[in-house]
Amino acid sequence: MILPSRASLRFLLPIVALGLSACQSPGGGPALSSEALQGRWQVVSIDGRSVAPQSRAFIEFSEPPRLTGNGGCNRFFGMYRYVDSTLAIEPEVGSTKMACEATVMAQEQQLFQWLPEATRAEWVDGQLRLLDSSGKTFLRADRLDGKDVPL
Repeated sequence: MILPSRASLRFLLPIVALGLSACQSPGGGPALSSEALQGRWQVVSIDGRSVAPQSRAFIEFSEPPRLTGNGGCNRFFGMYRYVDSTLAIEPEVGSTKMACEATVMAQEQQLFQWLPEATRAEWVDGQLRLLDSSGKTFLRADRLDGKDVPL
């Protein structure tokens, strides 16, 4: 059996480590398939803060490119793309214009500001997580429609 020399190991180990790190997603969880992303998701937190208890916020990814939901007060609609684990939500998210409790309105504005920042969707600890380009999780959500989440 031929064993590699120390010099070749010093050269190969960083390459192997780099290759393995490329397989890991930025947030630490596996990327969702397009089919797994589709469905209705109850928003649990936005930018690290739990949603208001009275919030009805949800996101629904339908057959691409359709995105709909409720920001907690107003219904919203827009377009998205999800290709090769890369998520892009169009910045032009439309919504109804009802007034609600100040806390819920502020939460909704935060959601509408963050959605176009999404670049990745992951499945971590039984939840959908949306991440921005820096790998920061800005939204966590639970599956609402009872479907399994095939990875």
